[in-house]
Amino acid sequence: MSAPCAVASSGGRATCLSSGKASVVAVAWCEPMVVGRPDWIIAKSHAMNMVVTIATMVEGCSGYARYTYRLRVSSTARSALLAEWDPCRWLWNQCVATSRAAHAARQECGAAGLDKQLTGWRREHDWLAAGASVPQQQTVRDFAASRSKAVKDIVARLPVRRRAGMPRFKKKDLAAPTLNYTRRGFRLKDRRLHLAGGVAVTVVWSRELLSAPSRVRVHRDSLGHWYASFVVAATKQPLPATGAVIGVDWGVREIATTTSDTHDLPHPEHGKKAADKLARYQRMMARPGGGLQTQVPDQIQHGA
Repeated sequence: MSAPCAVASSGGRATCLSSGKASVVAVAWCEPMVVGRPDWIIAKSHAMNMVVTIATMVEGCSGYARYTYRLRVSSTARSALLAEWDPCRWLWNQCVATSRAAHAARQECGAAGLDKQLTGWRREHDWLAAGASVPQQQTVRDFAASRSKAVKDIVARLPVRRRAGMPRFKKKDLAAPTLNYTRRGFRLKDRRLHLAGGVAVTVVWSRELLSAPSRVRVHRDSLGHWYASFVVAATKQPLPATGAVIGVDWGVREIATTTSDTHDLPHPEHGKKAADKLARYQRMMARPGGGLQTQVPDQIQHGA
């Protein structure tokens, strides 16, 4: 397990910091928040529609940061992206079916075998071959990585709640479109993102990238907004040891009580705020004319 990591930011640049055997990337103007496991840190920017996901890297490896920007997608580009997503979703479901058949037959199902099947599927179906090959290859490799992680958790006998779970079928109406491109599948020209297949979209550049991106993920959220998530290399810089320590006590009345009053986290009281808001709306509905009241004709009221 990685050593505890410190987070810092300065100068408006992403800097990779290290503490012990682990290093992290931090970005200025962001609020760091540790989630789930100690070797992952997510920093969310509160301005300019940008989210930066930061992952720890083992010492000796290059650091990477992911920058997500909002996209302005035209109707033509939207139709083209959805047209690219349909074959990728079909490939994912085919990989799921192949994986289950291989499991029933007690056969191997790895990334190399799925890549060979992808070549055969593209040869058999013209509509599949008409799509860009880069996002389709990445879909197969993402499936292989997801399945490998699930198998690894099963072999390690992890508790069910901690297992990644085997990949499942993606339904058309429920699965969010996600397209992954490597460096040969996209380019940035005139501050626009050009994807394989002749798709060009406008990027809302809330801030500049640190370096040339090596990968990009184009996805749509539940509200119908499109985003592009770029992966760039980050600079690694040692974090000087301070020798300072702090104690944290997680509680109920207070989220966190520390040995330093500056870092105490009070309870946000979301339940109380929601109850006050509900009571306010109930009072509004109770006022005459405050709610939608159905007007009943006098004939019906008097039984006419």
